Amino acid sequence: MIHFYDKHRTLVMTLERTQIKQDVVPIWEFDIKIAYKYFSASLTVGDLCGSFETFKNELSDFYNGKRCSANLTLIERELEICFYKENEQMICKIQSNHFEMDNTMCHSSLIINYEIDQSFLPELIDEFDKEISTNDLIV
Repeated sequence: MIHFYDKHRTLVMTLERTQIKQDVVPIWEFDIKIAYKYFSASLTVGDLCGSFETFKNELSDFYNGKRCSANLTLIERELEICFYKENEQMICKIQSNHFEMDNTMCHSSLIINYEIDQSFLPELIDEFDKEISTNDLIV
């Protein structure tokens, strides 16, 4: 399980991997729970395994000062995560999107911006690393 905390170490979001589907390319599925102030959401998303590894590498570079941001945007844009610096503060932006396609396109989003403490980043990177190194495929 992967945990996202704010600067007071209050849990904001969890990602729990439920399975890896092996089709043409491996797809990771996660159950996501977001709770911040009086907003909450839960969703199940999936994306290519490589997207999460790229994000983990960007987080590591962001922590080490080699990048000015770290971003994860899933293919279907159901979840977008961005870490960046603004006026000496580290910010995390989480955006959950829902799209309906029929005769018209309907879109709803939950967007949360909160300050983080950079001391929590190594733990977050380690949690991503543990998920990436687990190779249990469920078909």
